[in-house]
Amino acid sequence: MLYEHVQAAGVRRLAIIGLAKHAGKTTAMNTIIEEASQAGVSLSLQSIGVDGERFDALIGVEKPSVQAPVGTMLATAADALEQGNARLELLEATGIPSAMGEIFIARVVEAGSVVLAGVRLVEHARQILSKLEKWVPQLQIIDGAFDRIASATPDLADGIVVCTGASVGRTVADVARETRSALARLRMPGITEDWQRELAFLARTSDCIVAGAADIPARVLKGVSPFLLHPQSDPNWPEGAAAVAMPGVVTDRVLDMLEGAVQTLIVKDGTHMMGSLARWKRFERQGARILAERSIRIAAVTVNSMSVEGYRLPQKDLLEAITEVAEGLPVVDSIHSH
Repeated sequence: MLYEHVQAAGVRRLAIIGLAKHAGKTTAMNTIIEEASQAGVSLSLQSIGVDGERFDALIGVEKPSVQAPVGTMLATAADALEQGNARLELLEATGIPSAMGEIFIARVVEAGSVVLAGVRLVEHARQILSKLEKWVPQLQIIDGAFDRIASATPDLADGIVVCTGASVGRTVADVARETRSALARLRMPGITEDWQRELAFLARTSDCIVAGAADIPARVLKGVSPFLLHPQSDPNWPEGAAAVAMPGVVTDRVLDMLEGAVQTLIVKDGTHMMGSLARWKRFERQGARILAERSIRIAAVTVNSMSVEGYRLPQKDLLEAITEVAEGLPVVDSIHSH
């Protein structure tokens, strides 16, 4: 069922994002692996961080292993190659270093558990995706580190699965609130007009703030930092500019600074919105809007009512609450779907 949503979304490079540690990422990944494999879909796997280890390195609780069928391609560090019980055939050394040794590409020749480790940077994950294309996997899966929503960026994946549940909050209301906030960032609407695309392109390629409007040529503001000075203090600020494109992250401070100054704020994608949802909504109540250069496609949201801390939230109530905040996105019960 979960893979069907991934397939329906037309995703070939899938990032699995957890809103908290132990939100059910590995369970979701195993479900997708199993269902995709049964459908005859060839796969590749990698993790930004570590996945598949028997026990959590921080709190010591037992974790589900990553199960890989025959033919699955994977990228993992040298020290992790023999930590699972799947038999692997080494195919290529990537030249990418890690604390656990160089990252290798391997093929599963005998099904079993695998440990995915070593990849720490989104850029390295992107390089590995390109290397794996040599073997033409039909679905490439990236397990995103629990504290790195950056894995959701369209630079890396063309779609994501978001995992939420009891590990995100102590009550159904808490989980729903945090999930709503995260989904708002990830579902940020995209730019639609050519002048907006020009501002976004210039901000990304110059690594500077860019200001302009539909009828005002874009200008690169090289003399200001959004964390120190208001963009309008730059002598190159174009009079009448109604929009600003930011090259980096947007915080509450940036929103405070730009309130009342522009009608449109453009960011690279939803992962660059680090401001609070409350501050974002206040910004919009002033008649402004925040748009993404590239939108993030969400294939599904999974819900896990169990917490590793020993408590369980009412699954029916939790599913209903997440379905409401998901606003039309497919919502999957991660416990009963696997």
